[in-house]
Amino acid sequence: MGTYTGTVPSFLAGELADATKLLEVTNFMTAATGAWTTWSPTLANLTLGNGTQIAKYRRLGNTVDFIWRFTLGSTSAVGTAPGFTLPVAASGDYTTYPPWFGMLADVSTSVRPPAVVNLSSSTTVIVQYFSSLNTVANLGAAVPFVWTTSDFLSVTASYYTA
Repeated sequence: MGTYTGTVPSFLAGELADATKLLEVTNFMTAATGAWTTWSPTLANLTLGNGTQIAKYRRLGNTVDFIWRFTLGSTSAVGTAPGFTLPVAASGDYTTYPPWFGMLADVSTSVRPPAVVNLSSSTTVIVQYFSSLNTVANLGAAVPFVWTTSDFLSVTASYYTA
């Protein structure tokens, strides 16, 4: 429902659209306004255990929007440089740091530092944080805080595909 990979047809003023063009417009609008598609990212240096993961995206042509949230349960764990796979490969025009950010949340202390999302390949990202004003560092089991039940990592982003 949240995926449209066709080309939206164009119309001239006053032109009557044929059935094929109308179907394309309908397919585009369904993807743009309908439910997003769930995907199952492969996790790296994250143990889900009894935690929860939300991963949804929509694709409109070559643009992909996604949300991802990893909430720790009592048997979940965060390792060094955690990451996940994207629903669709990103364009090679992106280099190491696309303009993606997220949030890290220590819910017991209300500490919520911003996350930095590092594109490590066209299909994989690493979630990091700013350890100082201009230094990006890897997350770990106790970095930037000790991860416990109900803490979470969250990313919302938009990118274009290959």
